[in-house]
Amino acid sequence: MASSITDLSGLRVALADIEVGDMVVKKGDAVVVSTAAANWDDSVFPQPENLDFDRDARHHLAFGHGIHRCIAQNLARVELEIVFNTMFARVPGLRLAAPRRGTVLQGWRAPLRYPHIARHLVRVRKCGHRPDISQCL
Repeated sequence: MASSITDLSGLRVALADIEVGDMVVKKGDAVVVSTAAANWDDSVFPQPENLDFDRDARHHLAFGHGIHRCIAQNLARVELEIVFNTMFARVPGLRLAAPRRGTVLQGWRAPLRYPHIARHLVRVRKCGHRPDISQCL
């Protein structure tokens, strides 16, 4: 799986002993936190490896947390709203390949890392007279 250098925080130092999973981090130990691990806590998100459209995701960490919360989170949300509204207006036949209710896509990060896999997640019922979805965008 590919990753980005932005997935890792800078070096931190533990201020107290703490147990993380089955590992003990001692006070003074150097720690590097991977933000790619965010939202993978199965006590918060059952079966985190699955994309579940009906999951309660109010406590996600996509934009960080606390004083490190992304200052541009609202801009990103507006941009995504524009992207999706534009995409659905230009490709009105775009649908999920399976019904939304109860749909769980396993290994859902793959389409983000490997765009050619995304074609298995959506279907285009009709795109006017255009034979190829890429011509609709």
